[in-house]
Order: sequence, then C-alpha cells, then structure tokens
Amino acid sequence: MKTISEVCETYGLTTRTLRHYEAKELLTSHRAKSGHRQYSPSQIARLEMILEGKRLGLTLDEIWKALQQNDGALVIRKRKLVALRAAALEELHGIERRLQDLCALLREEPAYGDRVVVQPSLLTAEQRGAA
Repeated sequence: MKTISEVCETYGLTTRTLRHYEAKELLTSHRAKSGHRQYSPSQIARLEMILEGKRLGLTLDEIWKALQQNDGALVIRKRKLVALRAAALEELHGIERRLQDLCALLREEPAYGDRVVVQPSLLTAEQRGAA
C-alpha cells in the first residue's frame, strides 16, 4: 500500500488530483487507521491506466467508460497503439516530404561528377568546419 503523498511524488500529481479521480469514481483508496488515504497495487495500476488515457487525450468520462468494461485496459492500450501509429505515419510523411524536397534540390543544383556543389553560405558554421 502506498500513501497519497507517495503516489503523488511518484507520479508528479497533487493530492487534489487524486481526490478528484476518486470523486469521479475512477480510483478508490483505503483508509489507514490514521484516516489517511492509501492505494493498493491494483489501484496504482488503475491510476497508471488513467494517466495513460490522459496522455492520449481521453477525457475523464471516456477513461471511466473504458475502465468499466472488462477489457478497459485493452481499450486504453488500443487507443495508445492507434495514436502511436498515427504519429509514426505523420513522421513518415514528413520524411517523404523532406526527401522529395532534397531530390528537387539535387535536380536544381549544378553537379560535378557524383558530388553536388553546395554554396558555403547555405552551410552552418559547424558544417563549414567539418567540410
């Protein structure tokens, strides 16, 4: 069992945030004899799913609905994989655009043999030093 302050420190949260998650019925805690909140390993795992859902842009209501399903963790993980795939595709499209720009540049620049002549003013100071 972890105390509320231990959980907050581990995950960079405030006690107010954890209490809010409890009020929204996303998370539950047990009370120690002192009355302080304590979180079981299963609730810590649930908190990690909540935080992952937040990172993916889900609302607390969407996270709550996902967690109510027997496969709630799978729903959140699937959403993460979809988001990762979308980010990878966007990065791939960016690389393709840069490659097309470079190919166009190579067609425009005068070439001598296999080398492309690049005007020194286009290079950074670091690149000029390496050349």
